Amino acid sequence: MEKPGQNKVKDKGKYHLSRQIKKLENKIEKQEIVIQEIEKEILQNTTDFANLQLLEMKRSQAELILNEYYSEWEIQSEKATD
Repeated sequence: MEKPGQNKVKDKGKYHLSRQIKKLENKIEKQEIVIQEIEKEILQNTTDFANLQLLEMKRSQAELILNEYYSEWEIQSEKATD
C-alpha cells in the first residue's frame, strides 16, 4: 500500500523526466539545424579544399553531439515510461 504523498513524489519524478526530455528534444532540434547550416556551407564552398575539410570536421563533431543527445533522450524516455 502506498503512503500518502508517495504518488506526488512519483509525479514529480515523471515531471522532472519529461522536462529533461523536452530540453533534450530542443537541443536535438538545434543541433540538427547546426548540421544543416554546415552542410549548406559545404555545398557553397566545394572549391576551397582546406575550408571544405574544416567544414567536414565541424559537421562530424556536430553529428557526434547530436548522437549523444539522441542517446540521452532514449535513456530519459525509457525512464519516463517505467
